[in-house]
Amino acid sequence: LKGAKRFKEEFDWLDFISSGFALELGDLLQKDGRDKVFEKLNEILCGKDFENYLSEELERKKFLKSRREIIIKGYLAHKSNDYVPSISILFPQIEGIIWDMGVDKKIVASNENSCKIIDCNGKVIKKISGNKDIEWDLWTLMLHLFGDKDPQKRFYKEEFYKNERNPILHGRKLNFGLVNSVTALLLIFGLIEKIKDVETKNETEN
Repeated sequence: LKGAKRFKEEFDWLDFISSGFALELGDLLQKDGRDKVFEKLNEILCGKDFENYLSEELERKKFLKSRREIIIKGYLAHKSNDYVPSISILFPQIEGIIWDMGVDKKIVASNENSCKIIDCNGKVIKKISGNKDIEWDLWTLMLHLFGDKDPQKRFYKEEFYKNERNPILHGRKLNFGLVNSVTALLLIFGLIEKIKDVETKNETEN
């Protein structure tokens, strides 16, 4: 139970994995520490089952399909233990998928690099004063997409973005490797599962 509690505290953002696997990882965390947990997760991510899952899901969803070739290149670099290219490729794709989710829900304008908020008719919403376009920031968009208490949103904003994404991509942090690359793949994994959950919910409602 101590391991399960500790795992929930430190890895709550992995809310998309099975409860049984979470218990297994909790025991490993309590016994051998965080590095062993990431090694175990890496074994799963480097396996054929996950490779097939990733390839199929990126192909299946239209707005993920456009990123498939890029993400697969990052994934294959990761499998080859070549973490400089894997991290450089995968980190930006996480944020890109989040923006694509906004475009897919028709709340973000679809033109490249747009952060503009659109209404149900696809028109850009403007400020009452000044007639300027209203734009999303990433955190407000994530709040809208995932909700206030979503653990992946919390982890991305409070830990990953501040401690990994920005320092590494801005060239300030140079000591990175397997853990960072595994984290990137897990965040992409989590976003794919969120997309699938939304699709399932929509099918049920219709």
